[in-house]
Amino acid sequence: MPMIACESCDALNKKGAQTCAECGASLSAAAWPEPAPAARRRGGRRRVAEEEHDLAREEFTRNRHSLLLVRLLFGVGALSSVLPFWIASVLVEVGGEEMASIANVMIGIGVGLLLFMVAGAVFVARKPMPWTLSAAIFWTLVGLFALRNNYYRFNAFNIALLVVALLFWGGVMIASRLGALMREYDDLQLSGKRGGKMRRRVEGGVADSARARRRLERERSRSGQLRLVGLVVGGLVLLGGGVWAATRPPSVHSAVDAFAAHWQGGDVAALGRMWPDGENGRNHDQLEEGLERRGWSQRLPALGEPVLEAGEGFAVVAFPCDGGELDVQLRLHDVRGWQLADLRLPDLTPGDLEPALAAFRAAWQAPGSDALVELFRPEARERAGRSLRRALEKRGWLEQRPAFDGMHVQDRAGARRRVQFDLDLDQVGLAFEWWHPRWYLVGFRPPR
Repeated sequence: MPMIACESCDALNKKGAQTCAECGASLSAAAWPEPAPAARRRGGRRRVAEEEHDLAREEFTRNRHSLLLVRLLFGVGALSSVLPFWIASVLVEVGGEEMASIANVMIGIGVGLLLFMVAGAVFVARKPMPWTLSAAIFWTLVGLFALRNNYYRFNAFNIALLVVALLFWGGVMIASRLGALMREYDDLQLSGKRGGKMRRRVEGGVADSARARRRLERERSRSGQLRLVGLVVGGLVLLGGGVWAATRPPSVHSAVDAFAAHWQGGDVAALGRMWPDGENGRNHDQLEEGLERRGWSQRLPALGEPVLEAGEGFAVVAFPCDGGELDVQLRLHDVRGWQLADLRLPDLTPGDLEPALAAFRAAWQAPGSDALVELFRPEARERAGRSLRRALEKRGWLEQRPAFDGMHVQDRAGARRRVQFDLDLDQVGLAFEWWHPRWYLVGFRPPR
C-alpha cells in the first residue's frame, strides 16, 4: 500500500489521509507519489491500440469498397460466357456432326462459366478469399491455354484474358488483407452475423490462456483456408485438364487418316468440308473440276503410303496416286482444328490432240454451226454457240466458210493447247482443254 511522509514530523500516513496521524498537520496533495510506471504503460498501450484500431477500420473500409470492383469483375466474367456459346455455333455451322461433340463441350463450359461467375458476384462479399482465388486461378489457366493454342504469340484476346487474371489476383490480395483484419479485430466484419461469442481483446497484462486460445483459433482458420485453397486448386486443375483434353485439336496424323478415308470412300463432299470455306466454297468447286478433267468423278484412284512433313501449325503430305503424286497441305486453326490449305492433284496425262483438230476441220467445212457447237463442253454449248453464230453471221460464214491455208500448234504440252489456223491474211485462234476422255474446244477467236 502506498505511504506518504508528513512534512512536519516525518511520520508515515496511509493513502487517502488528509491530516497527519501524529501531529495533525495537513497533508499536501502534491506530496502524493506519481502513478507507477506500469500504470502509465498500460494507458499508453491503450491509446496506441485505439489508434491502430482506427487505422485498421479505415483500411478495412477502403478494401471493402475495392471488393465492389471485384464483384463487378465477376459480372464481366459472366458476360464473357457468351464466347463459348458463339464458338459452339461456329463449330456446328462449319463442321456439322463431326464437331457436334466439341460444340456440346463448349456449351457445357459456357453454362459452367456463367454459373461460376454469377455465384462469385453474389457470394464474394461474404467469402472473398475462396471466390477471388478460384477465379484468379481459373482465368490464369484459361489465359495460358489460349496462349498455348496461339503458339505463345500474344494477341488482343490473349492479353485481355491475362489482364482479367491479374485483376483477380489483385482481388486475392484485397481478400487476404480483409481476412487478416477480420481475424485481428472482432468488430470488423463483412456481414452483421458473427458465429459464437465475440472474443474480447486482452489489453494490458494479457493472460496466457487467452493468448493461446486466440493463437489456436488463427491456426485453425489458416488450416481451413489452406485446405479450401487446395481443394479449389485441385478442382480447377482437373477442370482445366478436362477442358484441354476435350477441346485440343486432333493430331495431324488423325487429319491425314481422315483425308485418306474420305478419298478412298469417294466422299468428295467430306473432302470439301475439310476446306475453311466448306463444301460450297470455291476450293471444293475447283476440286470437283480437277477430278472431272481426270475422269475421277465416279471413282477415285487408290492412294499409297503418305509421306508426312509436319511443322508448327502446318503439315505437307504426299500420297502416291495414279502414277503421280497427290500433294496435300494442312494448316491448324485455333478452333476448327486441322484444315486443308492446298490440294494439288497429279498432273494430267492428256491424249493425242490430232483427233480433236480433225474434228474441227470437218465441222468447219460442214454447213451451219451445229457441228462446231458440238466441239464445246456440254455445259458451255448454249453460251458459246450464241457467240459463235453471231461471229459467223457477221462475216457471212454461217453456211459456207473459207478453207484454211495452214495450222500452228503453239502449246504442245500440258492439258491446254492453243492452235492457230491460217486464213488468207488473218488467223482463226482456238483453245482446247483436256477433259477425260477427249479434248474440248473452250475458246474461239475469229479473224479481225
